[in-house]
Amino acid sequence: MAAARIKGIQDLPEERRPAVVPAPDEAVPAPERAPTSPVLTFHDVVARYGPDAGTALNGVSLSIARRGHTAVVGPSGAGKTTMFSLMLRFLHPTGGTVRLDGAGVRPPGRPSVGP
Repeated sequence: MAAARIKGIQDLPEERRPAVVPAPDEAVPAPERAPTSPVLTFHDVVARYGPDAGTALNGVSLSIARRGHTAVVGPSGAGKTTMFSLMLRFLHPTGGTVRLDGAGVRPPGRPSVGP
């Protein structure tokens, strides 16, 4: 019985998803980059989780290579999660710059509805 259900699922036609294309005003050309240029850089980054909160990161600068492996290690409270939150734009720096592939990581624009 279970094998028949699995076979039935495997025989379902594959769903096609439409390609996601950014709106023309959101499209950003890929920057020219050298194979040895860093993929991610933090320069004097300061981050807080609120206007009245203390600094979670203060003056952090680093470059992460395009190839290879990078480990971010440290004790609890050292700022590892904050760094990843900045990389993923869950949090925005209150000072300094975060660059991904040479382009500044900035907050997304205000969403709009309609044309």
